[in-house]
Amino acid sequence: FMKNVFNPSANPEFNISLKMHGTSARSGYVLVENKLKWWQKAVNFFVDTFPTEQYRHVCGSRTKVFQGDYGSHHPMTRQAAHEWIMPMISKDMVVYYELIGWGDGAWIMPPFEGVPYSYGTDQASHISELIYVYRITYKGKDLPVSSVKDIAENVLKVRVPKLLARGHLNYDVLYEVPKIFEMLRSPIASTAFGGHTQEGLVMRYDDDTRNTPYLLKHKTP
Repeated sequence: FMKNVFNPSANPEFNISLKMHGTSARSGYVLVENKLKWWQKAVNFFVDTFPTEQYRHVCGSRTKVFQGDYGSHHPMTRQAAHEWIMPMISKDMVVYYELIGWGDGAWIMPPFEGVPYSYGTDQASHISELIYVYRITYKGKDLPVSSVKDIAENVLKVRVPKLLARGHLNYDVLYEVPKIFEMLRSPIASTAFGGHTQEGLVMRYDDDTRNTPYLLKHKTP
């Protein structure tokens, strides 16, 4: 990350946002391989009859695609979030998000010193209030932060993590980084950011020559 920060592309953009403390999830509408039977494969060898791929809505965590279920960690909340997002995403799009607050009869993340990571939600909050989208890819390429925010808020009708600093990469933007770290560690942090300890920060640097941005995640000690 730091190596490429000081060797930027032609038009880099630098963003610093709060790291949400929840459970990761993703929903996509992507091409998925069809599991053909042996005789279907045999037919395809002579005549291309049975499609080997088709578009499907898939759900998973950040690193794992679920097969026929919604995992073991807050599955009902994952299902509700996926069903909320699913009708509104286009082909070749994958939405990455954090699920926060109350789900499946408990706080998604254990409270810290008795204070839950609610981010202003409660047990009656709608599922759309529990979804914080932090990344969207389209045809394998990451969309810029501005597009992620626009799609999340205006199309998916969900939220995005709080943006703390943004701009084209220069020393003025980098100068904000230590000040934000100090603010998170200060006594006013819990009041300024929702009444609870913050998990940390995510620094994102978009390079026009790459499909994916450079990321640096920092957890509050």
